[in-house]
Order: sequence, then structure tokens, then C-alpha cells
Amino acid sequence: METYAENPSIAQAMINTKKGFKPIFSKDSQTNISIYEENEEDLKSITLDFTTKRVVDKDQFIKIYIHSLPALSDLKNSTKILFQYILMSLSEEVGKDRLYLSYGSYVEFVEKYPLLTKVSRATYFNCLNELIEKKILFKSTLTNIFFINIAYVFNGDRLRFITEYQLKKEKPLVDDLEDDEE
Repeated sequence: METYAENPSIAQAMINTKKGFKPIFSKDSQTNISIYEENEEDLKSITLDFTTKRVVDKDQFIKIYIHSLPALSDLKNSTKILFQYILMSLSEEVGKDRLYLSYGSYVEFVEKYPLLTKVSRATYFNCLNELIEKKILFKSTLTNIFFINIAYVFNGDRLRFITEYQLKKEKPLVDDLEDDEE
């Protein structure tokens, strides 16, 4: 079974993540912005307020992206049971791309939530293998650590996560340049 030191789904998520801007302005503002055109005699002044209030949903949720539905709907029923456990575990891990998964922690979790169905040890590992085969999970090089396919499902701001990942990947290059200067 192939193992990964880093989440292999990040590259696909970078392609799938749609970036956009949604400016929100208010007419009741005290912030002045001056806009100059090429001819400096034409000065236009407008006032904008950059403060916004939003109503947010405080209930827990996880984003499941539409293009993941064919893979997820194709899962065996027992694997859907394990995937439900994974989603519930992921709901406690905001902004993370990996989870600790073991049969022991699964059994403990199911005992806390009696509405979840418990699968046998052998079924648990068969389900885990199916999730890996369908590229919903990726096995890490670390014991019992699995990467979530963030192109399919994510808990948090995927764009921020990808940006932070890119910045971390770029940092060693800066360190290498500093080492070369010495």
C-alpha cells in the first residue's frame, strides 16, 4: 500500500478551488477613498465602509464538494458507516487535512454515540482499504495517520489552507537562499 509524507490531494484541490472576490461596501461610511484618473485634474472622491457584519451558522458542518458525490455514493454500506465516523471526527478538526484513525478509537467513538453502527475489526480494515482505493483517504507514512482528500471533503476554509500550505512549501526555499549567502 502506497504511503505519503504529504497530502497528495492538495494539487487537485488547488485546481478545483475557485477563487473570487466579493466586495461588500456600505454607503454609511467615514472612510474616504480618492480615485485619480490619468489626468490628475479629474479627482473623484467616494466614501466607503469596509466594516461588515455577517450572520453565521454556529452548527457544525463539513464541506462535501459536488464532484466527490460519484465516489462517495459508490461506497459499500459498511464503508459509508465508517465514512460517517470519519466525517464526525473531521468535524472536530477544523482546517486539518489529516486524521488519526484506529480501530480502538473507532470503537470508543461508537460507544459514545449509540446511534452509530459498529462494524467488526475485519470490516473496519476492509472499509478503510476501500476508502484508500477510491482515493477518499491516503495513508500517511506515520502510523494510523490518514490524509483526507481535500478535493472531496474539508472542514474549514480550503482556500486559506491551500495558501498556507503553499507558503510553508516556499519557506524552505528562502532558508536555502539564506544558507547560500553565508
